[in-house]
Amino acid sequence: MAYEEENEAAAFMVDLDPDEWLRLLGVDYVAGREADGAAETLNLAQFAVGLDREHARATANTRADGQCVVRLKATVYGACRLAHLLARAVEGG
Repeated sequence: MAYEEENEAAAFMVDLDPDEWLRLLGVDYVAGREADGAAETLNLAQFAVGLDREHARATANTRADGQCVVRLKATVYGACRLAHLLARAVEGG
């Protein structure tokens, strides 16, 4: 019986996502929620112009100093496509 309980506990720990429950001193969680919102807004804007999340995706993160940031991860194609779309927007079309 103890062996089964250990396996269940181990499986539970594997499924835990520290980002969902871990709180650290010095981290501004309000800013973290704002960063989540900003990342989702950027993702929706990219999708609206035809750039799939498999090619470019914004995510909210926290730096070691506790500051919340939005990071953009992209494939080479995604980065080039996003740069092209931004250049066209600057040119007005």
